[in-house]
Amino acid sequence: MTEHGEVTRQRDPEFIGANHAEHAMVGDYELLVFDLPADCAGPAVIGWELFGPPRHQELIAQGEAQTFDGAKAAAERAFDKL
Repeated sequence: MTEHGEVTRQRDPEFIGANHAEHAMVGDYELLVFDLPADCAGPAVIGWELFGPPRHQELIAQGEAQTFDGAKAAAERAFDKL
């Protein structure tokens, strides 16, 4: 939950190769959290991204975390700072 209210997350089908990925739409913003396995392109990554207007396409913030829940919390904290 953010100071803007409850965040309802859904599995994100666009991350076909992810171990797990979720996104949430909050007004004009999209919070994305993902757990990507290691592959020939690089090491495993658990991270988050925050997109905003227009049309949820502008990357506002991003980061990595040690756990999936940690990534969710970091994305929500970044959203709260807007």
